[in-house]
Amino acid sequence: MKIGEHLRTVVIVWLQSMRPEPCHAPGPKRQFRLSVEWIAFVSNMQIVWLAYPSSSSQGDRKVVEIRIDPFPSNDELNELWAEAWGVSNRRDFARVLARSLAHLGAYDGKSLVGFVNVAGDGGLHAFILDTCVHPRIRRRGIATRLVKEAINVARDRGAEWLHVDFEAPLISFYRNCGFKPTEAGLIQLTER
Repeated sequence: MKIGEHLRTVVIVWLQSMRPEPCHAPGPKRQFRLSVEWIAFVSNMQIVWLAYPSSSSQGDRKVVEIRIDPFPSNDELNELWAEAWGVSNRRDFARVLARSLAHLGAYDGKSLVGFVNVAGDGGLHAFILDTCVHPRIRRRGIATRLVKEAINVARDRGAEWLHVDFEAPLISFYRNCGFKPTEAGLIQLTER
């Protein structure tokens, strides 16, 4: 574990888009939309922010904070899991988190709105698992920020290889996070 690892925080700020207003310049009227996008995160004491517009036109400011090893409660994780995956059966996440190399949570105030788990083999390999973001705030860079910060944490904690398995619709997402395609195998050990 490196010094400063516990001081690392990732803060994601987004400014919601303003309602499109007509432009009154000479010539035909045009619609325009103000959207501010800039990136930042705190990694090894360097501040970085991610700002992005949302579909709301209220113009308020929201902050999502990425926390490393926050140990959310089973209730928090099961609520997020139900919303993100549409699964209502409850899981015991405490056992999972106790064995993780790391896990990261995205918080909107006190509410858990995103999560990623990093499992490790105790050696050189680690695995990204359970990446999810609440549906009401998807497509705003939160999952990307979670995964990219998970990459940094896994590296800091000694992993040399980081693996991820995903379904076809997520290929571009994980490639954009830096993962390269590989051949792999999988076998389901329980019946569903």
